[in-house]
Amino acid sequence: MSIDGGPFEPVGTVTSITRRLSNGQHTVEVRAYDNAGHESVTDSSFTVDASAGVFPGLFQAIPLYFPALGLGLLLVSYAFLLRRRRRREEKDQEEREQDEFESDFGSDL
Repeated sequence: MSIDGGPFEPVGTVTSITRRLSNGQHTVEVRAYDNAGHESVTDSSFTVDASAGVFPGLFQAIPLYFPALGLGLLLVSYAFLLRRRRRREEKDQEEREQDEFESDFGSDL
């Protein structure tokens, strides 16, 4: 493997290599040999833009189930709050009805 025209370095059967590269256009050349000794070289160009910030890389590392879990917790919390509110309203309604009954008929019953 050669980066930006540098010397080829052997990488063996490794399929993933990490390098720190400066911003800008880069070219990687890969040279491979088969068992018969035939050589094949291919290259690929790409652009590095590290000025975009750290967050995109951070978010790419978060497994997809974390946002789903967060959304699920948010929905459960919302449902709990609605249920609590409904119970409070029902209790207030019962108290109002009891007060009306007592004011109409007195508390002598």
